[in-house]
Amino acid sequence: MLTRRYDQNFRIELMNKDVSLCLQEAEKLGVPMWLGAAVRQYWQFTMTQGMASQDSSRIAALVEQWAGIEPANDDVATP
Repeated sequence: MLTRRYDQNFRIELMNKDVSLCLQEAEKLGVPMWLGAAVRQYWQFTMTQGMASQDSSRIAALVEQWAGIEPANDDVATP
């Protein structure tokens, strides 16, 4: 993410699926996942924004957009 290359090679839709599967298993086993619902909601939100096929590291750009900031490093390529 710091390089602004967004090339972790793991799509948002896959992360969303994996988080959901994790929470389903935790529920079956009775394992508390205190922040799990918030994490799942965040990934589901990215899906509603048309980001499903994008790299999962693109969440950083979304947070930057919400905060109204841009990276200060001029040597880094923009997405």
